[in-house]
Amino acid sequence: RTGVVLVIGKMLPLLLFVAIGAFYIDPQLVFSGQRPDPHDLQRMGEAALLLLYAYAGFENIPAAAGEYRNPRRDIPFALITMIITVTVIYGAVQVVAQGTLAGLSSSATPLADAAAGFGGEALALILTVGATISILGTNSNTMMMGPRFLFALARDGYGPKILAQVHPRFHTPAASILCQGLIALGLALSGSFVQLALLSMTTRLFAYIGTAAAVLVLAKRYADRPGALKLPGGPLIPVLALLLCLALFASASWQNIAAALVAFAIGAVIYKVPRKDADAG
Repeated sequence: RTGVVLVIGKMLPLLLFVAIGAFYIDPQLVFSGQRPDPHDLQRMGEAALLLLYAYAGFENIPAAAGEYRNPRRDIPFALITMIITVTVIYGAVQVVAQGTLAGLSSSATPLADAAAGFGGEALALILTVGATISILGTNSNTMMMGPRFLFALARDGYGPKILAQVHPRFHTPAASILCQGLIALGLALSGSFVQLALLSMTTRLFAYIGTAAAVLVLAKRYADRPGALKLPGGPLIPVLALLLCLALFASASWQNIAAALVAFAIGAVIYKVPRKDADAG
């Protein structure tokens, strides 16, 4: 319920921004600005990683599948709906913002500044409040889904046993939630948004690469199992996804790649040395 309220709270200002701003778009501004150099692969790669950050979090949806009423129906619907909705909304917001505010890239608060230009300070305030709600929604989603990964790993014997504990009253992985909160706080205090966004996407690419590679293996291993998912084009989709993820990973800075590799190495050690009291089931 909290997630639904926060989504509505951040969607209404954006829809209002698009609905009003569409009447004030300057077509020349929409296509203005310096075009990226196609030969500067490093900058293009970083831009692609930041663009992908707009979609980041979709992979968290299945993490709490055990708490959904009908996960077989809800998860595919949520994944497809989210990707389509995010694409349409981000595209519309970008067109309105770029078409109504000259020097968009140099603005510290681009949506609020654009809104103030065609809708006055009241609309700018609404967009600012919407941005705050959006940040709260992201944090809420991260704190709901993220700890479930730690909880599932600890329950299966990977990592400290305390992370597998469930709160006796709320039936939530309280220890994992607290651990996730402390890690997030430390990262939030350590760098800028852009730096953390790029680091986040570099580490997320490990999950995407692993998933795409696993689909190739599992689709072949369980192809004859009743109810097995049949992807159109056979291995084409996971192969393209794998190649794209590898290209994006190669475009990250060496600092982020090094940090991601260190985290991957730590995770590999935890995976290779599970607790002796791990539940075999």
